Amino acid sequence: MPSYIEENLDGRTFRAVLVEAGVQFVRANDLGLRGAPDPVWIPRVGRDGLVIVTSDVRTRYRPAEKRALVASRARVICLPQSRAATHTMLARNFVNAQGVLARFIARHQAPWLVTLNLPVNREDISKGVHGRLRPVQLE
Repeated sequence: MPSYIEENLDGRTFRAVLVEAGVQFVRANDLGLRGAPDPVWIPRVGRDGLVIVTSDVRTRYRPAEKRALVASRARVICLPQSRAATHTMLARNFVNAQGVLARFIARHQAPWLVTLNLPVNREDISKGVHGRLRPVQLE
């Protein structure tokens, strides 16, 4: 099943890594949602059954966005950015974690948000190692 790549990750570099790995995704442009506020696009993406991939770690703390996530029974994978994390690193970590993410998605009822951290040793990303998952129940 494809993921919805939020606009904050929808750069050429991030997409190129996913395409190269064969990871299916859709973008805001694909759904006519470019520039739409989060409380508008979240229900649409949730209805479509897409898993949201974002770097916005604050989403669950904003009341309107959290309400939209819960009401639409959203499933969110958060890839936190930092000064040391490039979009290439975030994308490769996401690709490396596809197996564990598929199992997580199959086992957990929505709504939820899971943070996928980078591995402690950044060099491990190129070896196919993924970071740790930290789940958060949204209700």
